[in-house]
Amino acid sequence: MLFVSTDLTNPTALRLLTTAERLFAEESIDGVSNRRISAEAGQRNNSALQYHFENRDTLLEAILEYRQSPINQRRLGLLADLQRRGLQGDVRALVEAMVLPYVELLSGPPAASYYMSLVSQLYSQQRLQLLFPAGRERTRSLFQVTALVRRVLGAMPNEEAQQRLELLGMTLNHSVARWAHERRAQPEAWPPARVQRQAGILVAFMVGGLQEPREPAGNWLLALEN
Repeated sequence: MLFVSTDLTNPTALRLLTTAERLFAEESIDGVSNRRISAEAGQRNNSALQYHFENRDTLLEAILEYRQSPINQRRLGLLADLQRRGLQGDVRALVEAMVLPYVELLSGPPAASYYMSLVSQLYSQQRLQLLFPAGRERTRSLFQVTALVRRVLGAMPNEEAQQRLELLGMTLNHSVARWAHERRAQPEAWPPARVQRQAGILVAFMVGGLQEPREPAGNWLLALEN
């Protein structure tokens, strides 16, 4: 999809974008009308959204560009630090570089975490080309860290390595989206210590899922195949 740049220094465009992001997160991407987004953004003109973003896909693209760009820069910085420390082959360090920029959203303003609910929906809808387009600056760090993890997996068969990486992506996105939703509902239940604890559990789970040798199918699984 061709990216149409939107001037987000325009306060109306930015208000429309953040309103749409919130409504998509609270309800669903396909369940909110353009008219409602415009109204909740304080626009009397029902065509305001179309004027600034042309269509729904352009709006989604603009939200992703707006949110993923700082995440990408943060992760690029983490990867550069790993390179300086000689840790580009360390699975845990790579997983932490993948996880940390997302988890940091949980420690910031609640409104910033609506993005993760949007990502979770797009992931479930398998709209991965929109979510993670190849060759775009905003996703460069994610492709870099994924390539480094794949290299660490070494002799693991390609199909299995790919499946583990897909499971890793689903676990990361859906978990952080759920936590973000819970934090917005009950912010007092999510102090920084809990965010750090949950992040540590998530990293440990993902590292184990990448590295644990695959065991032969148990009797119960073999029975399913018969």
